Amino acid sequence: MTVIAAWKLERSIAIGLLEYLLGSRSLGSAFLSLVKLRIFDTWIPVIISAWCLSPLGGQASLRAVSSTITYTDSLMDFHILDNNNTTPINVFASASDSYSAAINSVFVTALASSNASKYGSQDMYGNLHLPTLESITSEPAADDWYNLEEQEVPVHPALLGIPFTGVPNDANSSFSVSTSYVFCNCAVAIESFELSAAAEYVWNVTTSGPGSRSKIAAMTYGRDNATGPRLQDISPSHQRDDTASRTIGLQSRNFFLDPGTVSEAWCNLSTTYIELRAQCSRGPQNCTVTKARKAPYQPWPSIATTLDCIWGGQDCQPTFLANAFFREFMRAVPPSSHADYTALEQFFLTPGVPFLFPNSTIPIGNIGDMLFSQRLTQLLNTYLLTSSAPYAVSGDFSYSPQDEGYSTGHSIANSPLSSSPSYGIQTT
Repeated sequence: MTVIAAWKLERSIAIGLLEYLLGSRSLGSAFLSLVKLRIFDTWIPVIISAWCLSPLGGQASLRAVSSTITYTDSLMDFHILDNNNTTPINVFASASDSYSAAINSVFVTALASSNASKYGSQDMYGNLHLPTLESITSEPAADDWYNLEEQEVPVHPALLGIPFTGVPNDANSSFSVSTSYVFCNCAVAIESFELSAAAEYVWNVTTSGPGSRSKIAAMTYGRDNATGPRLQDISPSHQRDDTASRTIGLQSRNFFLDPGTVSEAWCNLSTTYIELRAQCSRGPQNCTVTKARKAPYQPWPSIATTLDCIWGGQDCQPTFLANAFFREFMRAVPPSSHADYTALEQFFLTPGVPFLFPNSTIPIGNIGDMLFSQRLTQLLNTYLLTSSAPYAVSGDFSYSPQDEGYSTGHSIANSPLSSSPSYGIQTT
């Protein structure tokens, strides 16, 4: 305004307008000068408009105007792999190895995945990670919900999450789901043995398992390699209505010390039913479980697991299913060379990098009962997921209502590959 006043003074300007220009040093003074001088000129609207449109004037006007975000709520159908309606597929004994190859590939990939995939809110495929309720140390709220936003990163029951679809890309969304996982409650012991008698070292327990129908002798699984880990199911004929849990043992031997050591863990299997609340921020790539609680209703006793065919049809045989599952689980990772740990054993010591050069001088039982239980739980649930829906958990999860009779409850859907096995779908 001073420059304009000087420029006009060199030519021709009225005294009143000159005084008005020199007095218009701000938006407020421009209005006050107008009232005080009581003059009007064609320059005056231009000056006032210039001040209103300037950064100072614009910011001043914003103090008189407020803004708010408006949004619209709407309901949509989300679809999630239903652990409460899915059983590992009985294809391990099939003449074709296509399913077994897919299952083991996804399982090994999960073991070798990054820590961000293993411990984040979503895995590398975008599947939603679940929390392990047994690992939460805080107390729940009055309604039994745990607020996971106030927790440290929760321990997940598997290295892979459950796949879901239907989350919109241009909105914030939330949904609830009921699901389950298998939990291992283990007791670990470490014993010594002479290396000269390593081939003859046997299990301490080789009896029939507990329960009303556990009459078959214990089954032992592992590769032919005498140095590898071994798993024993002492209740191979366990049924869903038995009165005691299925009990398995995992044995890992160490040959790099003399005398050698053997880590032997005995674990009771159970099913944990949980309810979750999840939120997604502008798309399915940023989802997390915010609350969880133990489900107030569970369809089966906790000692019954998916290996007891609780979700299988009439053709599902628990003895065959458990035998096939444990057999393939112990063969899923490559064998070790010499007497080194396999990736399965090394996972107990270094879960972030189980395929690096193994530290086979440390007994895996050194981690204690709690960590051993958590990590065996993760291994078993990961293989359960991959053997239930290998294509779905690796990024091929989709669902079309017209594929099967659509309903808002449970339904069965097929993987995009027409020859792939079926799995359960939960609509929420």
